[in-house]
Amino acid sequence: MLIYFAGCDLDEGFEVLSKDKEDRLLRGRRVSRPSGWALYEAMRAAGESMKCWECGLEANAWVANKGRNDHCGSPVLDLYANHNGIFTLMTRDHIIPRSLGGSNENANLRVGCSPCNGARGNRMDPIDIEFMAAHPELVVRPPNPVVPQGPARTAEEKAAKKRADRKRRLKARRAREKAAKAAALKNDFPPLTTMLALALA
Repeated sequence: MLIYFAGCDLDEGFEVLSKDKEDRLLRGRRVSRPSGWALYEAMRAAGESMKCWECGLEANAWVANKGRNDHCGSPVLDLYANHNGIFTLMTRDHIIPRSLGGSNENANLRVGCSPCNGARGNRMDPIDIEFMAAHPELVVRPPNPVVPQGPARTAEEKAAKKRADRKRRLKARRAREKAAKAAALKNDFPPLTTMLALALA
């Protein structure tokens, strides 16, 4: 869940984000650069429009936002596409996915809207596979290893686990009941100092 603070057009956002960290202010509030800043800056310098590689949705705004539970960090000025009042977050997409060893170099990045990027996951189509073969320098580490699964549990092991889980749940329930009883007793019988004060009154 995000909290939204303020928005601006592309030109103003680029102007704010190009400044030094202490001077990046939008409506008087300090903002941080998004993770795709280097890509967006390079595309703007080259005069390229920032469109989603998949659906063609084009970015045209910046919005300062932060996570609801982020109490320390400053809002991030993220790139968005605003079409007919519907805002869609724009992200950087790794052509060679990071899980397959793809680097964070701009050459391995492209703009993608968050729905298309999320739907893609780490899937590679034939064009992406050709790109990976043509650019081995953009593969910076081996793909994430596949973690081998342990042997299948026997029926006896499954039953033992089930018994252990039931025992754990029962123990937790008893602890909750005990705590509830203690709280009830505490409410029914006021502290000794309170009773003495009443007796002396």
